[in-house]
Amino acid sequence: MIEIVNRQLVDADALAIMDSVWNQLPNDLRAYAASSCDDDEGVSAVIAILDYALATELSVSKAALSKARSLAEKLSRDVDARRILELAAGLNEAGTKAA
Repeated sequence: MIEIVNRQLVDADALAIMDSVWNQLPNDLRAYAASSCDDDEGVSAVIAILDYALATELSVSKAALSKARSLAEKLSRDVDARRILELAAGLNEAGTKAA
């Protein structure tokens, strides 16, 4: 589980995504994500984690991918929403091929 000072200030979907793969992330990415969340940049942390997951073929649950799509729908910045949706689609496709 991601260790941040103020979990209640981070979007619940973003937390669920990060928590789902937290133990599989390298220490430097964990540190970046925790720092980003403490600085109110949870979306940036999610994008970095999903990007890492896709690049390294890390398995991401369908529930976490659903949370990613839900998070994207809530975002006001189109570029972030599009990136999250692209990453979720890529991870979904990679998961489908692996199954």
